[in-house]
Amino acid sequence: MEVLNNYDVWLKLTEESLSSDEVTPIATLEYIKREYKDEPIFRVWPAYEDIYSELDKEFPFLVDFIYFQRAENKLDAYLSKENYMPLKGLLRWVINKITNWSRMSDPLLIEFSLVFYIINVLNKDLFVYYKVAVPSKDFLDQSTKILVAFKNEFSVRGLKSPPIWELEAVEKLKNGIDSQDWITITRVWPAFKSQINYNFSQIMMFKFLLAFDIDSLVLATNDYHDFVAYMGLMAHSSISLRQILELAKRTNSNIFLFSLFFSLESKVSESYVMPEYEYNLLADVFYELSHKHFFADWLKIFNDFPTRYSILSEGIGLYLAKYANESAMDAYLTSIELSKYSSAIDVFSRVFDCFKNNAPVQKRKLFWEKCYRKWLSWDFGSREEKFYLHKITLSDFNYSIILYYLECLSSDERVNIQQNLLQKIDGIFDGWYSSSSEQISHFYKQLSLLQPIAHAVQISLNPKTEPDMKGNRLYYSTAFNEDKRYEMAFNLSSQY
Repeated sequence: MEVLNNYDVWLKLTEESLSSDEVTPIATLEYIKREYKDEPIFRVWPAYEDIYSELDKEFPFLVDFIYFQRAENKLDAYLSKENYMPLKGLLRWVINKITNWSRMSDPLLIEFSLVFYIINVLNKDLFVYYKVAVPSKDFLDQSTKILVAFKNEFSVRGLKSPPIWELEAVEKLKNGIDSQDWITITRVWPAFKSQINYNFSQIMMFKFLLAFDIDSLVLATNDYHDFVAYMGLMAHSSISLRQILELAKRTNSNIFLFSLFFSLESKVSESYVMPEYEYNLLADVFYELSHKHFFADWLKIFNDFPTRYSILSEGIGLYLAKYANESAMDAYLTSIELSKYSSAIDVFSRVFDCFKNNAPVQKRKLFWEKCYRKWLSWDFGSREEKFYLHKITLSDFNYSIILYYLECLSSDERVNIQQNLLQKIDGIFDGWYSSSSEQISHFYKQLSLLQPIAHAVQISLNPKTEPDMKGNRLYYSTAFNEDKRYEMAFNLSSQY
Protein backbone atom coordinates (compact mmCIF):
# COMPACT_ATOMS: atom_id res chain seq x y z
CA MET A 1 0.00 0.00 0.00
CA GLU A 2 1.41 3.37 -1.00
CA VAL A 3 2.29 5.72 1.86
CA LEU A 4 1.34 9.31 1.09
CA ASN A 5 3.72 12.16 1.89
CA ASN A 6 2.49 14.83 4.27
CA TYR A 7 1.60 17.24 1.46
CA ASP A 8 -0.64 14.69 -0.25
CA VAL A 9 -2.20 13.77 3.10
CA TRP A 10 -3.23 17.38 3.56
CA LEU A 11 -4.63 17.57 0.05
CA LYS A 12 -6.72 14.50 0.83
CA LEU A 13 -7.77 15.79 4.27
CA THR A 14 -8.89 19.20 3.06
CA GLU A 15 -10.73 17.81 0.06
CA GLU A 16 -12.62 15.23 2.14
CA SER A 17 -13.34 17.70 4.95
CA LEU A 18 -15.56 19.72 2.60
CA SER A 19 -18.06 16.86 2.53
CA SER A 20 -17.70 15.87 6.20
CA ASP A 21 -19.95 16.60 9.16
CA GLU A 22 -18.85 19.60 11.19
CA VAL A 23 -17.30 18.97 14.62
CA THR A 24 -17.56 22.10 16.76
CA PRO A 25 -14.90 22.59 19.49
CA ILE A 26 -17.64 23.19 22.08
CA ALA A 27 -15.59 22.77 25.25
CA THR A 28 -12.80 25.05 24.03
CA LEU A 29 -15.28 27.73 22.99
CA GLU A 30 -16.91 27.59 26.42
CA TYR A 31 -13.54 27.89 28.11
CA ILE A 32 -12.68 31.00 26.08
CA LYS A 33 -16.06 32.62 26.81
CA ARG A 34 -15.52 31.98 30.51
CA GLU A 35 -11.87 32.97 30.84
CA TYR A 36 -11.45 35.68 28.18
CA LYS A 37 -14.78 37.47 28.23
CA ASP A 38 -13.30 40.94 28.71
CA GLU A 39 -10.64 41.04 25.97
CA PRO A 40 -10.15 39.31 22.60
CA ILE A 41 -7.86 36.30 23.08
CA PHE A 42 -5.44 37.31 20.33
CA ARG A 43 -4.39 40.31 22.48
CA VAL A 44 -3.56 38.22 25.54
CA TRP A 45 -0.06 36.75 25.55
CA PRO A 46 -0.68 33.63 27.80
CA ALA A 47 -3.81 32.69 25.87
CA TYR A 48 -2.06 30.49 23.32
CA GLU A 49 -0.83 27.89 25.84
CA ASP A 50 -4.17 27.88 27.67
CA ILE A 51 -6.22 27.36 24.53
CA TYR A 52 -3.87 24.74 23.16
CA SER A 53 -4.28 22.86 26.44
CA GLU A 54 -8.08 23.00 26.11
CA LEU A 55 -7.96 21.84 22.49
CA ASP A 56 -5.75 18.94 23.56
CA LYS A 57 -8.30 17.88 26.18
CA GLU A 58 -11.16 18.06 23.69
CA PHE A 59 -9.25 16.38 20.85
CA PRO A 60 -6.72 13.98 22.45
CA PHE A 61 -5.29 12.93 19.09
CA LEU A 62 -3.70 16.38 18.63
CA VAL A 63 -0.54 15.67 20.65
CA ASP A 64 0.50 12.73 18.50
CA PHE A 65 -0.83 14.43 15.39
CA ILE A 66 1.52 17.39 15.87
CA TYR A 67 4.45 15.02 16.36
CA PHE A 68 3.74 13.10 13.14
CA GLN A 69 2.99 16.32 11.28
CA ARG A 70 6.56 17.42 11.93
CA ALA A 71 8.02 14.07 10.86
CA GLU A 72 8.35 13.83 7.11
CA ASN A 73 5.95 11.37 5.44
CA LYS A 74 4.75 9.97 8.79
CA LEU A 75 1.30 11.54 8.94
CA ASP A 76 -0.40 8.99 6.70
CA ALA A 77 0.56 6.10 8.94
CA TYR A 78 -0.75 7.90 12.02
CA LEU A 79 -4.20 8.88 10.73
CA SER A 80 -6.30 5.93 11.83
CA LYS A 81 -10.05 5.92 11.32
CA GLU A 82 -10.82 6.91 14.93
CA ASN A 83 -8.91 10.20 14.74
CA TYR A 84 -9.31 10.80 11.02
CA MET A 85 -13.03 11.54 11.26
CA PRO A 86 -12.90 14.13 14.09
CA LEU A 87 -9.96 15.83 12.38
CA LYS A 88 -11.93 16.21 9.14
CA GLY A 89 -14.90 17.46 11.17
CA LEU A 90 -12.75 20.05 12.95
CA LEU A 91 -11.37 21.21 9.60
CA ARG A 92 -14.94 21.49 8.33
CA TRP A 93 -15.80 23.75 11.30
CA VAL A 94 -12.78 25.92 10.49
CA ILE A 95 -13.69 26.33 6.82
CA ASN A 96 -17.36 26.97 7.67
CA LYS A 97 -16.33 29.80 9.96
CA ILE A 98 -14.03 31.30 7.36
CA THR A 99 -16.76 31.27 4.71
CA ASN A 100 -19.81 32.15 6.86
CA TRP A 101 -18.55 34.13 9.85
CA SER A 102 -20.14 37.47 10.72
CA ARG A 103 -19.15 40.01 13.32
CA MET A 104 -22.75 40.30 14.52
CA SER A 105 -22.85 36.62 15.51
CA ASP A 106 -19.44 36.73 17.23
CA PRO A 107 -18.97 40.25 18.68
CA LEU A 108 -16.12 39.22 21.02
CA LEU A 109 -14.28 37.51 18.14
CA ILE A 110 -14.11 34.23 20.04
CA GLU A 111 -14.87 31.93 17.11
CA PHE A 112 -12.91 34.18 14.78
CA SER A 113 -9.80 33.92 16.96
CA LEU A 114 -10.15 30.21 17.59
CA VAL A 115 -10.06 29.56 13.84
CA PHE A 116 -6.51 30.93 13.72
CA TYR A 117 -5.46 29.08 16.88
CA ILE A 118 -6.61 25.77 15.39
CA ILE A 119 -4.87 26.45 12.08
CA ASN A 120 -1.68 27.34 13.94
CA VAL A 121 -1.84 24.01 15.78
CA LEU A 122 -2.74 21.83 12.81
CA ASN A 123 -0.85 23.32 9.87
CA LYS A 124 0.34 26.91 9.61
CA ASP A 125 0.10 26.67 5.81
CA LEU A 126 -3.44 25.31 5.78
CA PHE A 127 -4.64 28.20 3.59
CA VAL A 128 -2.60 26.82 0.71
CA TYR A 129 -4.89 23.78 0.55
CA TYR A 130 -8.17 25.69 0.75
CA LYS A 131 -7.79 27.99 -2.24
CA VAL A 132 -11.31 27.06 -3.43
CA ALA A 133 -12.85 28.56 -0.28
CA VAL A 134 -14.45 32.01 -0.48
CA PRO A 135 -14.10 33.82 2.88
CA SER A 136 -16.96 35.98 4.08
CA LYS A 137 -16.56 39.73 3.72
CA ASP A 138 -16.73 40.14 7.50
CA PHE A 139 -13.95 37.60 8.00
CA LEU A 140 -11.73 39.36 5.46
CA ASP A 141 -12.45 42.82 6.89
CA GLN A 142 -11.81 41.71 10.46
CA SER A 143 -8.53 40.03 9.48
CA THR A 144 -7.38 43.22 7.78
CA LYS A 145 -8.29 45.37 10.81
CA ILE A 146 -6.46 43.10 13.25
CA LEU A 147 -3.41 42.77 11.00
CA VAL A 148 -2.68 46.49 11.29
CA ALA A 149 -3.83 46.88 14.91
CA PHE A 150 -0.65 45.54 16.46
CA LYS A 151 2.14 47.88 17.45
CA ASN A 152 5.63 46.89 18.55
CA GLU A 153 7.43 48.93 21.18
CA PHE A 154 11.19 48.98 21.50
CA SER A 155 12.74 48.30 24.85
CA VAL A 156 16.10 47.21 26.11
CA ARG A 157 16.65 43.97 27.95
CA GLY A 158 15.08 43.61 31.38
CA LEU A 159 18.01 45.10 33.27
CA LYS A 160 17.99 47.80 35.96
CA SER A 161 20.87 49.58 34.28
CA PRO A 162 21.03 48.65 30.58
CA PRO A 163 24.33 49.36 28.86
CA ILE A 164 24.53 52.81 27.27
CA TRP A 165 25.30 51.39 23.84
CA GLU A 166 22.05 49.42 23.92
CA LEU A 167 20.00 52.47 24.87
CA GLU A 168 21.69 54.42 22.10
CA ALA A 169 21.08 51.63 19.58
CA VAL A 170 17.36 51.52 20.41
CA GLU A 171 17.08 55.27 19.95
CA LYS A 172 19.06 55.16 16.73
CA LEU A 173 16.85 52.43 15.26
CA LYS A 174 13.64 54.22 16.27
CA ASN A 175 14.85 57.46 14.72
CA GLY A 176 16.00 55.62 11.61
CA ILE A 177 12.56 54.05 11.13
CA ASP A 178 10.72 57.32 11.82
CA SER A 179 12.87 59.26 9.33
CA GLN A 180 13.11 56.35 6.86
CA ASP A 181 16.90 56.47 7.09
CA TRP A 182 17.44 53.16 5.31
CA ILE A 183 21.20 52.99 5.79
CA THR A 184 20.89 53.46 9.57
CA ILE A 185 18.18 50.79 9.75
CA THR A 186 20.41 48.38 7.83
CA ARG A 187 23.34 48.93 10.18
CA VAL A 188 21.43 48.78 13.47
CA TRP A 189 18.72 46.17 12.85
CA PRO A 190 20.95 43.04 13.04
CA ALA A 191 21.49 43.71 16.77
CA PHE A 192 17.74 43.49 17.40
CA LYS A 193 16.29 40.95 14.98
CA SER A 194 16.74 37.97 17.30
CA GLN A 195 15.29 39.81 20.33
CA ILE A 196 11.86 40.74 18.99
CA ASN A 197 8.72 38.88 20.08
CA TYR A 198 6.17 38.51 17.28
CA ASN A 199 2.44 37.95 17.60
CA PHE A 200 1.37 34.68 16.01
CA SER A 201 -2.17 36.01 15.39
CA GLN A 202 -0.84 38.80 13.22
CA ILE A 203 1.32 36.33 11.31
CA MET A 204 -1.63 33.99 10.73
CA MET A 205 -3.83 36.84 9.49
CA PHE A 206 -1.08 37.99 7.16
CA LYS A 207 -0.83 34.48 5.70
CA PHE A 208 -4.62 34.31 5.41
CA LEU A 209 -4.85 37.58 3.46
CA LEU A 210 -1.88 36.59 1.34
CA ALA A 211 -3.74 33.46 0.30
CA PHE A 212 -7.27 34.86 -0.10
CA ASP A 213 -7.24 38.64 -0.57
CA ILE A 214 -3.92 40.12 -1.60
CA ASP A 215 -5.66 43.35 -2.67
CA SER A 216 -6.86 44.03 0.88
CA LEU A 217 -3.44 43.09 2.22
CA VAL A 218 -1.71 45.59 -0.05
CA LEU A 219 -4.18 48.34 0.85
CA ALA A 220 -3.66 47.64 4.56
CA THR A 221 0.12 48.04 4.26
CA ASN A 222 -0.21 51.51 2.74
CA ASP A 223 -1.21 53.00 6.12
CA TYR A 224 0.71 50.67 8.42
CA HIS A 225 4.28 51.69 9.20
CA ASP A 226 5.52 49.20 11.82
CA PHE A 227 8.89 48.02 10.48
CA VAL A 228 9.43 45.57 13.35
CA ALA A 229 6.05 43.93 12.72
CA TYR A 230 6.84 43.65 9.02
CA MET A 231 10.18 41.99 9.73
CA GLY A 232 8.40 39.51 12.00
CA LEU A 233 5.91 38.74 9.26
CA MET A 234 8.69 38.20 6.74
CA ALA A 235 10.59 35.89 9.09
CA HIS A 236 7.68 33.75 10.26
CA SER A 237 5.02 33.70 7.55
CA SER A 238 6.68 31.22 5.14
CA ILE A 239 6.15 33.80 2.41
CA SER A 240 7.54 32.67 -0.93
CA LEU A 241 9.99 34.57 -3.09
CA ARG A 242 7.34 35.12 -5.76
CA GLN A 243 4.88 36.47 -3.19
CA ILE A 244 7.53 38.86 -1.86
CA LEU A 245 8.13 40.24 -5.35
CA GLU A 246 4.43 40.49 -6.18
CA LEU A 247 3.80 42.45 -2.98
CA ALA A 248 6.83 44.63 -3.72
CA LYS A 249 5.40 45.46 -7.13
CA ARG A 250 2.02 46.46 -5.70
CA THR A 251 2.53 48.17 -2.34
CA ASN A 252 2.83 51.95 -1.90
CA SER A 253 4.37 51.65 1.56
CA ASN A 254 8.09 52.40 1.59
CA ILE A 255 8.52 50.74 4.99
CA PHE A 256 6.80 47.54 3.86
CA LEU A 257 8.67 47.59 0.57
CA PHE A 258 12.00 47.92 2.34
CA SER A 259 11.17 45.08 4.74
CA LEU A 260 10.32 42.86 1.75
CA PHE A 261 13.74 43.48 0.20
CA PHE A 262 15.55 43.52 3.53
CA SER A 263 14.19 40.08 4.38
CA LEU A 264 15.60 38.49 1.23
CA GLU A 265 19.04 37.96 2.75
CA SER A 266 17.65 35.28 5.06
CA LYS A 267 15.38 33.63 2.48
CA VAL A 268 17.86 31.77 0.31
CA SER A 269 21.50 30.74 0.16
CA GLU A 270 24.15 32.94 -1.44
CA SER A 271 24.42 30.62 -4.45
CA TYR A 272 20.65 30.58 -5.15
CA VAL A 273 19.75 31.81 -8.65
CA MET A 274 16.32 33.37 -9.08
CA PRO A 275 14.02 31.71 -11.66
CA GLU A 276 13.32 33.66 -14.85
CA TYR A 277 9.77 34.73 -13.98
CA GLU A 278 10.92 36.08 -10.62
CA TYR A 279 13.87 38.06 -11.91
CA ASN A 280 11.71 39.55 -14.68
CA LEU A 281 9.31 40.64 -11.94
CA LEU A 282 12.22 42.00 -9.90
CA ALA A 283 13.49 44.03 -12.88
CA ASP A 284 10.04 45.64 -13.14
CA VAL A 285 10.10 46.44 -9.42
CA PHE A 286 13.54 48.04 -9.75
CA TYR A 287 12.26 50.16 -12.61
CA GLU A 288 9.46 51.48 -10.38
CA LEU A 289 11.93 52.03 -7.56
CA SER A 290 14.31 53.95 -9.81
CA HIS A 291 11.86 56.87 -9.78
CA LYS A 292 11.95 57.11 -5.97
CA HIS A 293 14.21 59.60 -4.21
CA PHE A 294 15.66 56.90 -1.96
CA PHE A 295 16.68 54.49 -4.75
CA ALA A 296 20.35 55.53 -4.56
CA ASP A 297 20.41 54.63 -0.84
CA TRP A 298 18.87 51.24 -1.52
CA LEU A 299 21.36 50.49 -4.27
CA LYS A 300 24.15 51.42 -1.86
CA ILE A 301 22.78 49.01 0.75
CA PHE A 302 22.49 46.15 -1.74
CA ASN A 303 26.00 46.78 -3.09
CA ASP A 304 27.64 47.39 0.31
CA PHE A 305 26.47 43.90 1.29
CA PRO A 306 26.43 42.12 -2.09
CA THR A 307 26.71 38.58 -0.77
CA ARG A 308 23.71 39.15 1.53
CA TYR A 309 21.63 40.22 -1.45
CA SER A 310 23.08 37.99 -4.14
CA ILE A 311 19.53 36.87 -4.92
CA LEU A 312 18.96 40.28 -6.55
CA SER A 313 21.78 39.80 -9.09
CA GLU A 314 19.83 38.68 -12.15
CA GLY A 315 17.01 41.12 -11.45
CA ILE A 316 19.43 44.05 -11.30
CA GLY A 317 21.17 42.88 -14.46
CA LEU A 318 17.86 42.66 -16.32
CA TYR A 319 16.75 46.05 -14.96
CA LEU A 320 19.96 47.62 -16.31
CA ALA A 321 19.45 45.90 -19.68
CA LYS A 322 15.74 46.69 -20.13
CA TYR A 323 15.18 50.01 -18.40
CA ALA A 324 18.35 51.84 -17.39
CA ASN A 325 19.33 54.96 -19.32
CA GLU A 326 22.79 56.45 -19.02
CA SER A 327 21.91 58.30 -15.82
CA ALA A 328 20.55 55.12 -14.23
CA MET A 329 23.73 53.26 -15.21
CA ASP A 330 25.78 55.96 -13.49
CA ALA A 331 23.63 55.72 -10.36
CA TYR A 332 24.15 51.97 -10.19
CA LEU A 333 27.92 52.16 -10.68
CA THR A 334 28.23 55.00 -8.17
CA SER A 335 26.65 52.76 -5.52
CA ILE A 336 29.50 50.24 -5.85
CA GLU A 337 32.71 50.78 -3.94
CA LEU A 338 35.56 48.74 -5.39
CA SER A 339 37.98 47.18 -2.92
CA LYS A 340 41.08 45.01 -2.93
CA TYR A 341 39.43 42.84 -0.31
CA SER A 342 36.08 42.14 -1.98
CA SER A 343 34.72 38.60 -2.06
CA ALA A 344 31.71 39.40 -4.24
CA ILE A 345 33.15 38.84 -7.72
CA ASP A 346 30.70 35.99 -8.38
CA VAL A 347 27.73 38.13 -7.34
CA PHE A 348 28.60 41.02 -9.67
CA SER A 349 29.50 38.58 -12.44
CA ARG A 350 25.91 37.34 -12.31
CA VAL A 351 24.65 40.93 -12.67
CA PHE A 352 26.93 41.59 -15.64
CA ASP A 353 26.17 38.24 -17.27
CA CYS A 354 22.40 38.84 -17.16
CA PHE A 355 22.96 42.36 -18.52
CA LYS A 356 25.12 40.98 -21.35
CA ASN A 357 22.47 38.42 -22.31
CA ASN A 358 19.61 40.94 -22.47
CA ALA A 359 21.01 44.33 -23.52
CA PRO A 360 21.51 45.46 -27.14
CA VAL A 361 25.10 45.81 -28.38
CA GLN A 362 25.38 49.60 -28.19
CA LYS A 363 23.98 49.69 -24.67
CA ARG A 364 26.43 46.98 -23.63
CA LYS A 365 29.36 48.91 -25.04
CA LEU A 366 28.30 52.09 -23.21
CA PHE A 367 27.97 50.22 -19.92
CA TRP A 368 31.26 48.31 -20.28
CA GLU A 369 33.04 51.61 -21.01
CA LYS A 370 31.60 53.13 -17.83
CA CYS A 371 32.72 50.10 -15.83
CA TYR A 372 36.18 50.33 -17.38
CA ARG A 373 36.56 54.03 -16.54
CA LYS A 374 35.51 53.43 -12.94
CA TRP A 375 37.93 50.52 -12.68
CA LEU A 376 40.82 52.56 -14.08
CA SER A 377 40.02 55.44 -11.74
CA TRP A 378 40.02 53.08 -8.77
CA ASP A 379 43.44 51.76 -9.87
CA PHE A 380 43.49 48.97 -7.26
CA GLY A 381 43.41 51.54 -4.46
CA SER A 382 46.78 53.01 -5.43
CA ARG A 383 45.67 56.47 -4.25
CA GLU A 384 45.24 55.24 -0.70
CA GLU A 385 47.69 56.68 1.81
CA LYS A 386 49.13 53.27 2.71
CA PHE A 387 48.78 51.48 -0.62
CA TYR A 388 50.32 48.03 -0.72
CA LEU A 389 49.57 45.16 -3.09
CA HIS A 390 51.22 41.82 -2.35
CA LYS A 391 49.19 39.46 -4.54
CA ILE A 392 47.17 39.28 -7.75
CA THR A 393 43.88 41.11 -7.20
CA LEU A 394 40.70 40.66 -9.21
CA SER A 395 38.04 43.32 -8.68
CA ASP A 396 34.26 42.97 -8.53
CA PHE A 397 34.24 44.46 -12.04
CA ASN A 398 36.44 41.71 -13.48
CA TYR A 399 33.67 40.23 -15.65
CA SER A 400 32.68 43.63 -17.05
CA ILE A 401 36.31 44.57 -17.81
CA ILE A 402 36.80 41.36 -19.77
CA LEU A 403 33.62 42.16 -21.73
CA TYR A 404 34.91 45.69 -22.33
CA TYR A 405 38.06 44.31 -23.91
CA LEU A 406 36.04 41.84 -26.00
CA GLU A 407 33.21 44.09 -27.19
CA CYS A 408 34.77 47.56 -27.28
CA LEU A 409 38.30 46.87 -28.59
CA SER A 410 39.71 45.21 -31.68
CA SER A 411 41.88 42.12 -31.59
CA ASP A 412 45.02 44.21 -32.32
CA GLU A 413 44.17 46.62 -29.48
CA ARG A 414 43.78 43.74 -27.04
CA VAL A 415 47.12 42.21 -28.05
CA ASN A 416 48.89 45.59 -27.75
CA ILE A 417 47.55 46.17 -24.21
CA GLN A 418 48.60 42.68 -23.18
CA GLN A 419 52.10 43.08 -24.64
CA ASN A 420 52.60 46.49 -22.99
CA LEU A 421 51.70 45.04 -19.61
CA LEU A 422 54.00 42.05 -20.12
CA GLN A 423 56.85 44.43 -20.99
CA LYS A 424 56.29 46.35 -17.73
CA ILE A 425 56.20 43.10 -15.77
CA ASP A 426 59.31 41.73 -17.47
CA GLY A 427 61.13 45.04 -16.86
CA ILE A 428 60.28 45.25 -13.17
CA PHE A 429 63.96 45.02 -12.17
CA ASP A 430 65.01 47.84 -14.49
CA GLY A 431 63.20 50.65 -12.65
CA TRP A 432 64.02 52.52 -9.45
CA TYR A 433 61.79 52.21 -6.36
CA SER A 434 61.94 53.93 -3.00
CA SER A 435 61.44 50.61 -1.19
CA SER A 436 60.91 46.93 -1.77
CA SER A 437 57.27 47.44 -0.79
CA GLU A 438 56.80 49.92 -3.62
CA GLN A 439 58.42 47.51 -6.09
CA ILE A 440 56.20 44.62 -4.92
CA SER A 441 53.07 46.78 -5.17
CA HIS A 442 54.00 47.97 -8.65
CA PHE A 443 54.69 44.41 -9.78
CA TYR A 444 51.41 43.01 -8.50
CA LYS A 445 49.46 45.96 -9.84
CA GLN A 446 50.75 45.24 -13.37
CA LEU A 447 50.12 41.53 -12.90
CA SER A 448 46.57 42.29 -11.70
CA LEU A 449 45.97 44.55 -14.71
CA LEU A 450 47.14 41.69 -16.92
CA GLN A 451 44.48 39.22 -15.74
CA PRO A 452 41.32 40.52 -17.49
CA ILE A 453 43.06 41.45 -20.74
CA ALA A 454 44.88 38.12 -20.91
CA HIS A 455 41.62 36.29 -20.30
CA ALA A 456 39.91 38.36 -23.00
CA VAL A 457 42.66 37.40 -25.45
CA GLN A 458 42.22 33.77 -24.44
CA ILE A 459 38.45 34.00 -25.14
CA SER A 460 39.08 35.53 -28.56
CA LEU A 461 41.31 32.55 -29.36
CA ASN A 462 38.90 30.03 -27.86
CA PRO A 463 35.31 31.39 -27.78
CA LYS A 464 34.14 28.50 -25.59
CA THR A 465 36.12 29.97 -22.69
CA GLU A 466 33.82 31.48 -20.04
CA PRO A 467 34.31 35.18 -19.17
CA ASP A 468 34.13 34.72 -15.39
CA MET A 469 37.62 33.20 -14.88
CA LYS A 470 36.27 30.32 -12.80
CA GLY A 471 38.66 27.92 -11.18
CA ASN A 472 41.08 30.64 -10.04
CA ARG A 473 42.61 30.81 -13.50
CA LEU A 474 45.53 33.25 -13.50
CA TYR A 475 47.96 34.49 -16.16
CA TYR A 476 51.73 35.06 -15.87
CA SER A 477 54.73 36.07 -17.93
CA THR A 478 56.86 33.32 -19.44
CA ALA A 479 59.84 35.15 -17.94
CA PHE A 480 58.85 33.80 -14.52
CA ASN A 481 59.99 30.33 -15.59
CA GLU A 482 63.33 31.58 -16.89
CA ASP A 483 64.42 34.16 -14.32
CA LYS A 484 64.64 32.98 -10.68
CA ARG A 485 64.69 36.58 -9.42
CA TYR A 486 60.90 36.80 -9.74
CA GLU A 487 60.38 33.96 -7.30
CA MET A 488 62.90 35.39 -4.85
CA ALA A 489 61.56 38.95 -4.99
CA PHE A 490 57.83 38.30 -5.17
CA ASN A 491 57.23 34.86 -3.62
CA LEU A 492 55.43 33.71 -6.77
CA SER A 493 54.98 30.13 -5.60
CA SER A 494 52.34 31.35 -3.13
CA GLN A 495 50.28 32.66 -6.09
CA TYR A 496 50.10 29.40 -8.05
